Amino acid sequence: MNKLPTPSSISARLILAALVATGLSIGGVASAHTESFPTSLSLSTSERTVPPGTLVTFSGTLDSPESACRASSQIDLMQTDDGFQVKTMTKKNGSYSVTRLIKESGTFQAVFGGKVLNGVHPHSHTCEASASNTVTVTVI
Repeated sequence: MNKLPTPSSISARLILAALVATGLSIGGVASAHTESFPTSLSLSTSERTVPPGTLVTFSGTLDSPESACRASSQIDLMQTDDGFQVKTMTKKNGSYSVTRLIKESGTFQAVFGGKVLNGVHPHSHTCEASASNTVTVTVI
């Protein structure tokens, strides 16, 4: 003969079900969160003093603890004193290079504008923006 559940056992089951449902909605298997990964950017050049009309290679590395921040990221090389800008993409390891014909002296800087890795709600994973040191190329 089956026993009917008592009111106290029904209450206990309802409380347990409510706690489990609340826990899954708050914590869940993959809880909602925001994460931002730091980056740093370097810049160097093949030559610092050149005659006019010399091809100079600018290179550097985008570094981050998150590999997705390093790979396939847009880098803008800018000549800070005249506004010239060229875009390039990093390789899988974060390295990049740009070759430019230098006609006159200038100061250059590389900039990474940041990147959204996963902007789908409820998660937000981003790579922070960063800028390199400046490099001056002098035409003699």
